[in-house]
Amino acid sequence: GQGGIDGARFFEHWTRYEAAQKCLGEGIFGRRAEADDVDSHSFRVDRGLACIAWERGPGIPRLSWYRYR
Repeated sequence: GQGGIDGARFFEHWTRYEAAQKCLGEGIFGRRAEADDVDSHSFRVDRGLACIAWERGPGIPRLSWYRYR
């Protein structure tokens, strides 16, 4: 676009944001996850975008999976 973010990049960022927020149990409008609270990885599945997010810290990570079609 004209210095803006294109649709594909927007949905990648949104999917990562939503996965991180929900991973912490905050929902999309709750306290914003800090960069060092959650790790995430987005990837393509079929024709959609998916993201996996996990809390940082000791022990077995709590995973949350979200997919945007």
